[in-house]
Amino acid sequence: MVQVTPTASERSAIVHEFTAELTDISQRTRSTFDGLTSDQLNWKPSAQQWSVAQCFDHLITSNKAYLPIFERAVNSQLRNSLWQQMPILPTLFGRLLIKSLDPKTSRKLKAPKLFQPASSDLDGAIIDRFISEPAELEIYSYRFS
Repeated sequence: MVQVTPTASERSAIVHEFTAELTDISQRTRSTFDGLTSDQLNWKPSAQQWSVAQCFDHLITSNKAYLPIFERAVNSQLRNSLWQQMPILPTLFGRLLIKSLDPKTSRKLKAPKLFQPASSDLDGAIIDRFISEPAELEIYSYRFS
């Protein structure tokens, strides 16, 4: 498998697009969820489903789990495992994950225990915590470029 390293201008364009998307996500999150009370954020449609607050807690927890990997990558200390070097496996698992996230899919994957949200009683500041997350991701994206 041939790996192509992007040029400096290509990396810069990717980082610019990524940071613009992070800004958009933060703005849309604030405009959509900022006015909700803690009770509204913690309401669950059923006992088996997550509340809005739990969804944001899941995203925060998932993002944080990848920060050490980003740190190793920007410091050129990240090495692919044997499994990651086999081109079919990341593609297969990536497609499966993307398909499972489609709202129309009937085959949902259960989040790994590491990425499971906290209890349903989360404080209303969960939105502010989620919005502050992209700043850390942005720092890594600039370090990659």
